[in-house]
Amino acid sequence: MTNDNITAGEDVAAALINAFPEREIEKVLPAGPSWNDRNEAVRVEFADGKPVFLKIAADSDGARITRECAVIDYVGTHCNVVVPTVVTSGTTGEPPYLVTAPMRERSLAAQWQS
Repeated sequence: MTNDNITAGEDVAAALINAFPEREIEKVLPAGPSWNDRNEAVRVEFADGKPVFLKIAADSDGARITRECAVIDYVGTHCNVVVPTVVTSGTTGEPPYLVTAPMRERSLAAQWQS
């Protein structure tokens, strides 16, 4: 898993192996800055062409991943805000991770202004 000669971190690699043991990964790309410096996020492109975003709890705090899954579910059910689709998550492994599908809308800022 490389991106222009930059090797994905061991935690990212471990999470990808846990989440997708059977899928062939083509690229691991930066996903931009995280709002929480205890997380690391990357865009993952698979050989089948369906990308996902992987977030790991770099400090091994699986409770944050659990809370984020709950918030995504609650907001998606009770609010008029687009949220990402959770593909899979793992809160007890090392590292804890959350995988989401790309969102159609790139920015949530416009939704919050309504």
